[in-house]
Amino acid sequence: MAKAWDVPRFSMNGPFENSLRQVLATRFDEIFVYEHGARAGDPDAVHDMRVAVRRLLAMIAVFKARLPYGELKNYTRRLKKVAALLGKVREHDVYLRYLEQRRETADCEAVRHMRIRQMLRRNRRQAQLRAELLRLKPVQFRRDVFAILAKGV
Repeated sequence: MAKAWDVPRFSMNGPFENSLRQVLATRFDEIFVYEHGARAGDPDAVHDMRVAVRRLLAMIAVFKARLPYGELKNYTRRLKKVAALLGKVREHDVYLRYLEQRRETADCEAVRHMRIRQMLRRNRRQAQLRAELLRLKPVQFRRDVFAILAKGV
Protein backbone atom coordinates (compact mmCIF):
# COMPACT_ATOMS: atom_id res chain seq x y z
CA MET A 1 0.00 0.00 0.00
CA ALA A 2 1.24 3.43 -0.89
CA LYS A 3 2.13 5.71 1.98
CA ALA A 4 0.04 8.87 2.22
CA TRP A 5 1.78 11.82 0.63
CA ASP A 6 3.18 14.52 2.83
CA VAL A 7 1.22 17.75 2.55
CA PRO A 8 3.48 20.49 1.19
CA ARG A 9 3.40 23.90 2.84
CA PHE A 10 1.24 22.53 5.68
CA SER A 11 1.34 24.67 8.78
CA MET A 12 -0.38 24.19 12.10
CA ASN A 13 0.14 27.91 12.70
CA GLY A 14 -1.57 29.19 9.57
CA PRO A 15 -5.27 29.75 8.96
CA PHE A 16 -7.30 26.56 9.25
CA GLU A 17 -8.96 27.07 5.87
CA ASN A 18 -5.61 27.27 4.06
CA SER A 19 -4.34 24.12 5.77
CA LEU A 20 -7.54 22.21 5.02
CA ARG A 21 -7.48 23.30 1.38
CA GLN A 22 -3.85 22.17 1.09
CA VAL A 23 -4.60 18.76 2.64
CA LEU A 24 -7.56 18.22 0.32
CA ALA A 25 -5.53 19.30 -2.73
CA THR A 26 -2.80 16.81 -1.82
CA ARG A 27 -5.31 13.99 -1.36
CA PHE A 28 -6.90 14.79 -4.75
CA ASP A 29 -3.52 14.78 -6.45
CA GLU A 30 -2.69 11.51 -4.73
CA ILE A 31 -5.79 9.90 -6.23
CA PHE A 32 -5.28 10.98 -9.77
CA VAL A 33 -1.60 10.05 -9.98
CA TYR A 34 -2.81 6.41 -9.99
CA GLU A 35 -5.61 6.94 -12.50
CA HIS A 36 -3.72 5.90 -15.63
CA GLY A 37 -2.50 2.66 -14.05
CA ALA A 38 -5.93 1.90 -12.59
CA ARG A 39 -7.59 2.43 -15.98
CA ALA A 40 -5.00 0.10 -17.52
CA GLY A 41 -5.80 -2.55 -14.92
CA ASP A 42 -2.55 -2.54 -12.95
CA PRO A 43 -3.43 -4.26 -9.64
CA ASP A 44 -1.04 -2.08 -7.61
CA ALA A 45 -2.43 1.14 -9.10
CA VAL A 46 -6.00 -0.07 -8.48
CA HIS A 47 -5.13 -0.73 -4.84
CA ASP A 48 -3.25 2.54 -4.35
CA MET A 49 -6.00 4.59 -5.99
CA ARG A 50 -8.63 2.87 -3.85
CA VAL A 51 -6.68 3.71 -0.68
CA ALA A 52 -6.18 7.31 -1.83
CA VAL A 53 -9.92 7.74 -2.58
CA ARG A 54 -10.78 6.36 0.84
CA ARG A 55 -8.32 8.79 2.47
CA LEU A 56 -9.94 11.72 0.70
CA LEU A 57 -13.46 10.58 1.57
CA ALA A 58 -12.38 10.23 5.21
CA MET A 59 -11.02 13.79 5.18
CA ILE A 60 -14.27 15.09 3.71
CA ALA A 61 -16.29 13.20 6.34
CA VAL A 62 -14.15 14.49 9.22
CA PHE A 63 -14.34 18.11 8.08
CA LYS A 64 -17.87 17.98 6.70
CA ALA A 65 -19.04 20.75 9.05
CA ARG A 66 -16.34 23.10 7.73
CA LEU A 67 -16.98 22.33 4.04
CA PRO A 68 -19.78 23.43 1.70
CA TYR A 69 -20.99 19.83 1.84
CA GLY A 70 -24.28 20.45 0.05
CA GLU A 71 -22.42 21.63 -3.04
CA LEU A 72 -19.86 18.82 -2.72
CA LYS A 73 -22.44 16.07 -2.29
CA ASN A 74 -22.62 15.14 -5.99
CA TYR A 75 -18.81 15.01 -6.22
CA THR A 76 -18.57 12.92 -3.06
CA ARG A 77 -21.19 10.53 -4.44
CA ARG A 78 -19.15 10.12 -7.62
CA LEU A 79 -15.98 9.43 -5.62
CA LYS A 80 -17.85 6.81 -3.60
CA LYS A 81 -18.91 5.12 -6.83
CA VAL A 82 -15.29 5.07 -8.03
CA ALA A 83 -14.23 3.69 -4.63
CA ALA A 84 -16.82 0.91 -4.88
CA LEU A 85 -15.66 -0.07 -8.36
CA LEU A 86 -12.01 0.02 -7.30
CA GLY A 87 -12.99 -2.23 -4.39
CA LYS A 88 -14.68 -4.75 -6.68
CA VAL A 89 -11.67 -4.91 -9.01
CA ARG A 90 -9.38 -5.22 -5.97
CA GLU A 91 -11.41 -8.14 -4.60
CA HIS A 92 -10.89 -10.00 -7.86
CA ASP A 93 -7.16 -9.21 -7.82
CA VAL A 94 -6.80 -10.60 -4.29
CA TYR A 95 -8.72 -13.76 -5.20
CA LEU A 96 -6.68 -14.24 -8.37
CA ARG A 97 -3.46 -13.91 -6.36
CA TYR A 98 -4.80 -16.48 -3.90
CA LEU A 99 -5.62 -18.89 -6.74
CA GLU A 100 -2.15 -18.38 -8.19
CA GLN A 101 -0.58 -19.32 -4.85
CA ARG A 102 -2.75 -22.46 -4.57
CA ARG A 103 -2.16 -23.64 -8.13
CA GLU A 104 0.75 -25.89 -7.11
CA THR A 105 -1.07 -27.65 -4.25
CA ALA A 106 -4.61 -27.90 -5.63
CA ASP A 107 -6.24 -29.65 -8.56
CA CYS A 108 -4.74 -27.70 -11.48
CA GLU A 109 -7.78 -28.08 -13.71
CA ALA A 110 -10.18 -26.82 -11.04
CA VAL A 111 -7.91 -23.88 -10.19
CA ARG A 112 -7.49 -23.06 -13.89
CA HIS A 113 -11.27 -23.04 -14.36
CA MET A 114 -11.80 -20.82 -11.29
CA ARG A 115 -9.02 -18.51 -12.46
CA ILE A 116 -10.57 -18.09 -15.90
CA ARG A 117 -13.96 -17.34 -14.35
CA GLN A 118 -12.41 -14.78 -11.98
CA MET A 119 -10.49 -13.14 -14.83
CA LEU A 120 -13.71 -12.72 -16.80
CA ARG A 121 -15.46 -11.18 -13.81
CA ARG A 122 -12.49 -8.92 -13.11
CA ASN A 123 -12.42 -7.79 -16.74
CA ARG A 124 -16.10 -6.81 -16.56
CA ARG A 125 -15.52 -4.79 -13.37
CA GLN A 126 -12.37 -3.27 -14.86
CA ALA A 127 -14.37 -2.12 -17.90
CA GLN A 128 -16.93 -0.51 -15.57
CA LEU A 129 -14.14 1.22 -13.65
CA ARG A 130 -12.49 2.47 -16.83
CA ALA A 131 -15.80 3.87 -18.08
CA GLU A 132 -16.49 5.60 -14.76
CA LEU A 133 -13.02 7.15 -14.67
CA LEU A 134 -13.51 8.45 -18.19
CA ARG A 135 -16.88 9.96 -17.19
CA LEU A 136 -15.28 11.52 -14.12
CA LYS A 137 -12.90 13.67 -16.21
CA PRO A 138 -10.39 14.06 -13.36
CA VAL A 139 -8.89 17.42 -14.35
CA GLN A 140 -12.32 19.05 -14.67
CA PHE A 141 -13.58 17.22 -11.57
CA ARG A 142 -10.72 18.59 -9.45
CA ARG A 143 -11.17 22.10 -10.90
CA ASP A 144 -14.91 22.06 -10.10
CA VAL A 145 -14.38 20.82 -6.55
CA PHE A 146 -11.74 23.44 -5.85
CA ALA A 147 -13.93 26.20 -7.25
CA ILE A 148 -16.52 25.18 -4.66
CA LEU A 149 -13.92 24.97 -1.90
CA ALA A 150 -12.56 28.41 -2.78
CA LYS A 151 -15.99 29.85 -2.04
CA GLY A 152 -16.66 27.99 1.17
CA VAL A 153 -13.61 26.77 3.06
